[in-house]
Amino acid sequence: MIIYAQSNNRKDKIYVKYLDPNTSGTPGTPFAQLISNLANNTAGVVIDGVTAGSDPMQFAGLLGYGSGNSTGPKAYLTVLVFDQNYQLQQNLSTFRQVTSAAKETGTNIPHQLLKTNQITIEKPGYVYIYLSNENATPVEVFFDDFKVTHTNTPIVQKDDYYPFGMTFNSYARPSSISQNWKFQGQEHIDDFGLNWDSFKWRNHQPDLGRFFNVDPLADKYSYQSPYNFSENQVVAHRELEGLEKIHFQYVFNESQISIKKSSINGPLGNGVLVSSNHGGNVSYYYGENIQGSLTAFKKAYEGHNIDSEGNHIGYNDHLGNPTIGYGHLIKEGESFKVGSKISEEEAQGLFESDSKWIIEKANSYLSGYELNENQKYALYDASFNMGPGKLKQYTVDNSKYSHGNFFLKFMAGGDGLKKRRYAENILYNEGISVHLDVLRGKSMQKIVSYLNSLINNEEDEK
Repeated sequence: MIIYAQSNNRKDKIYVKYLDPNTSGTPGTPFAQLISNLANNTAGVVIDGVTAGSDPMQFAGLLGYGSGNSTGPKAYLTVLVFDQNYQLQQNLSTFRQVTSAAKETGTNIPHQLLKTNQITIEKPGYVYIYLSNENATPVEVFFDDFKVTHTNTPIVQKDDYYPFGMTFNSYARPSSISQNWKFQGQEHIDDFGLNWDSFKWRNHQPDLGRFFNVDPLADKYSYQSPYNFSENQVVAHRELEGLEKIHFQYVFNESQISIKKSSINGPLGNGVLVSSNHGGNVSYYYGENIQGSLTAFKKAYEGHNIDSEGNHIGYNDHLGNPTIGYGHLIKEGESFKVGSKISEEEAQGLFESDSKWIIEKANSYLSGYELNENQKYALYDASFNMGPGKLKQYTVDNSKYSHGNFFLKFMAGGDGLKKRRYAENILYNEGISVHLDVLRGKSMQKIVSYLNSLINNEEDEK
């Protein structure tokens, strides 16, 4: 058996028994005749695709009677590992010889189990597995129930990218289903050799570094090409669905919350800007998109205290609650305390455990609502931050705090809490996952000047 192998683990096993050559009987069966022919290199007998008297395989010097010290016959389970250039990897290759424990003397002994230890294949190549009976004198050896356990690497696919999105150094696990959602989370189209990335509004050619459709907002930005990708700032920025940067304006009044969405070309980067007038206080927040799962979104907003070695140190959160890892509140009876040290792996374990029971509890409150995945993720995050009990107040009755405005009901606190509520609202309403931070100092002055210039331009046009 020859197997093409990439990154994986493998184990091999087989059950074996051999007939004691000292038992009485006449070797007249066809099998006994075959054994005799093999021993005498009779013409016409085929071994492994070639005739007797020639090497059964092309790798001269690898066969023979082996170096086992067993008292049984020279019969083997052999595993040979080669790289892509057919060079033998001796440190990975192995064999197992039949021992006298497999000798059948007429008492119907059980078959002996021959098995190899786990072999970890780290580079592409070939594994040649064969069973052999190389005894100098004829011995009937019976192999049965041969099993190869082949465990693939957990990495299904890997792609590296040049700045404009062309791939290199790619890897895909053999026999796996291709994952076509690649660069910046967009679908890569290979049909008919097109080789483009299909963004929401336009199609992008990564080999040329440009769109071949006109920007639907091209008339607003005459200073740049309607075909350029990410304003040609491919390292610092990311393309937002073929459109420009997004601005969300929140205005709170007594009876309702007004939310206005617009596209802008602000000075901060290719992200999401939030301006808010809450209780007469105007605040600004800005952030880039978060790539990944609900876990990545939650971690972006959870406080943590990490030392120079990457360990998590216990601390008091903004309410004075003892906390460790990614927002894990230390409970009575736990071994953690403020100042305790845990590894990143332990912090991840606590995070996953906390998330599991919170999501289960949240689902018990949300079972009567039809929600898409992003809406669920936003509500799960609020549960993680405020406790799932808050979901008792979630409604869809079109009142001031219904639907996505539910999050904006809980704004009592500093900017760290408010930015999370706005991010949850945007995830719920728009399906955009963003890590917001409050703007202060020069960054805030820069965006205020820019927004004022937009207002002035609109008034001049009128």
